[in-house]
Amino acid sequence: MHTILIVEDELNLRLNLCEILEREGFSVIAATNGSEAISTIKGFTPDLILSDVRMPVMDGLQLLQNIQADPATALIPFVFLTAKAEMQDLREAMNLGADDYLL
Repeated sequence: MHTILIVEDELNLRLNLCEILEREGFSVIAATNGSEAISTIKGFTPDLILSDVRMPVMDGLQLLQNIQADPATALIPFVFLTAKAEMQDLREAMNLGADDYLL
C-alpha cells in the first residue's frame, strides 16, 4: 500500500483529503505544518507528499527546501495542492524542485 503525507493547516481540508485518499486505498499520514511534517518523516518515508503552500511555523516552500536538502528524502515526489494561485509562488515551487503545483 502506498503512503501519502498530507501537509495542510486547515482542519476540514486536511480531513477531507485524508478521507478521499483512504477511500482510494492509500495509507495517509497528516501533518499541520512543515515542521510537523519533517518530524513525521523521521519515522517513515512516504511515497508522496501533498502540501499546502501557506502554513504557520514552516510553510510548504520551506518544507520542500528541507526535503530536497536531505539525500534520504530528496527523491520523494512532492506536489503542492493549494488555492494560492500567484505565478511567483508557482515559479518558486517548481524552481525548488516540486513535481507539480495543483490549484
